Amino acid sequence: MITMIVVFVFAFSGSLLATPVARRLAIARGILDWPDGRRKRQRSPVPLLGGAAVFLGWLVAMVLARNLGASGVSSTGGMAVAGSLGFLCLVGIGDGIWKIRVRWKLLAQAVAALPLIAVGYVIDRCQIFGFEFQLGVLAVPLTLLWYVAAINALNFIDGMDGLASLSGLCISLFTVALAWAHGDLACAISGVALGGALAGFLVFNLPPAKIYLGDAGSMVVGALLSLQALGVARQGPAGASPTVMLLLLALPLADLLLAVVRRALLGHPVWDPDRGHIHHRLLRQGCGPRGTLVVMLGVCLLCNSLAAIGALWHQDVWVIVGGLALIVALVRLRVLGYYEWDLTRQCAVDWARRRMVDLHSRETFAEMSLDEAWTKLLTETSEFPLRRMRLSMGEPDQLAREYRRMGLPRTDPQVDAPFVVQIRFSASRHRPCVLSLETDEPSLFEQKEWVSVLSLCRQLVRKWARQAPLPDPSTAISVSHPEASNSPEIFSRRRRAA
Repeated sequence: MITMIVVFVFAFSGSLLATPVARRLAIARGILDWPDGRRKRQRSPVPLLGGAAVFLGWLVAMVLARNLGASGVSSTGGMAVAGSLGFLCLVGIGDGIWKIRVRWKLLAQAVAALPLIAVGYVIDRCQIFGFEFQLGVLAVPLTLLWYVAAINALNFIDGMDGLASLSGLCISLFTVALAWAHGDLACAISGVALGGALAGFLVFNLPPAKIYLGDAGSMVVGALLSLQALGVARQGPAGASPTVMLLLLALPLADLLLAVVRRALLGHPVWDPDRGHIHHRLLRQGCGPRGTLVVMLGVCLLCNSLAAIGALWHQDVWVIVGGLALIVALVRLRVLGYYEWDLTRQCAVDWARRRMVDLHSRETFAEMSLDEAWTKLLTETSEFPLRRMRLSMGEPDQLAREYRRMGLPRTDPQVDAPFVVQIRFSASRHRPCVLSLETDEPSLFEQKEWVSVLSLCRQLVRKWARQAPLPDPSTAISVSHPEASNSPEIFSRRRRAA
C-alpha cells in the first residue's frame, strides 16, 4: 500500500510539473488545435502536447516502482509496454505537427500492439456464462482488434475539455481496485501510475482547458486502459471475460460504435469528425460543460460498477441484464444512441422505398435523359440550403451540368468557406461520374433527411451514368475536379479555401 501511494504521488507530481513545460513547448513550436467555427469552437488555439506530460508522469512512477522492488513488475513486460507507449506518443506528436493520414496512424497502432502481444498480453482464451473457449489462431487478431479499438475509442471521446482524462481516471481507479482484489500488483501499480498522471494533468485540462491531450495522450491512455482491462479480465478461473473488458471501456467504445454507424449511414467517411458524439448532444440539450462531464462520469461509473460485479463474482447473466437495462434507460433519456436508432430506421424505410422504385420504375429511369434527371434532382433538393451542385461525366475536366443558387443567405456566419461533399461513381472504367454539392451550413450533411437526398443522388446519377451517352467535349465547360475513382462508391468531404 505504501508503494502504491508513493507511485501515485510521483505520477501526480511528474505530470503536474511537466504539463506547463509541454504547454510552453507546444506554443513555441506551433503544435496547437486551432478553432474552425464548426466543430472546434474554443476561443483561441489550445496546445496539444498534454499527452507527452501524462506519459512522462506515468513513466517516472513506473521506474520508481521498479527501483523500489515492487513485486510483479517485470523488466521484460515493462520495457515492452514503455516502448509501445513511447512509440504511440511520438506518432501522436508527429500527427500534431504534420497531420499523419488515418491509414498510417492505424498501422502505427497495430505495430505498437505487436510487442505487447509478443510478451504475453494476449487474449488466448475467454469465458462466457461459465463456458471456456480456446481462441487458437484467432487469439492474435482479436487481441490486436481490442488494442486498436480501445486506442481509437479514447481518441474519439476526446472532444471536450477534461472528458477523456476524467473517463480515463475513473476507469484506471476501478482497474486498480479490481487488480488489488485479485492480487495482481503489477496491473494495480500501472493503474495507480496512470491515475496519478491523469489527475495531475486534469488541473490544466478541466473546462476551460489550457492544454489538450492530443492524439499522443489519447492513444497512450487508450493503450494503457486496454492493457489494464485485459489484465483484470484475465483473473477469472477460465480465461479473460469479454463482459468485464467491454464494460470497463463501455462509454468510449459505445461512442466509437455510434460514431461509425452514424457516419456510415449519412455517407460520411468514418474518420471525418462531426458534432454528433454523446457529449455534443448533451451540450445541445443544455447540460453545459460541467453538467455534461457529470453525466458522462456517472455513466462511466455505472458501467464500471457492472464490470466489477462481473470480475469479482463472475455473474455474467446479471451483468448483461444490468447492462441492457442501462442501455435502454440511456436511449429513452436520449443520452445514448437515440439519433442513430432513428437514423437506422429511416435508412431502412428509404431502402425499402428505393427497392420499390427499382421494381416499378426501372424502365422510366433507364429512359431518363440527363436533363430530366438533373431537373428531378434540383426539384428534390430545392428545400436544402445548397449553394452549388455540379455533375461531371466522362473525363475529370468535363462538366456536364452546373447549378448555382445566388443570393442564398448564410445560416452560419462563423463558417467563412463553402463546405463540399463529393459523391463519386464509376459505372465503368471510362464512365466516371462526380456529383459535388456546396453549402455554407455543414450541419446539413449531419441531418437524417440528408439520407433521402443521398439515396436519390445515387439512384439517378448511377442509372444515368450506365445508360446515357457521354457529354460532348466540344460543349463541356472546363473546371477543376479531383481525379475520379474507379471504385464503386467513394465518399469524401473537404473544406475548400474561400
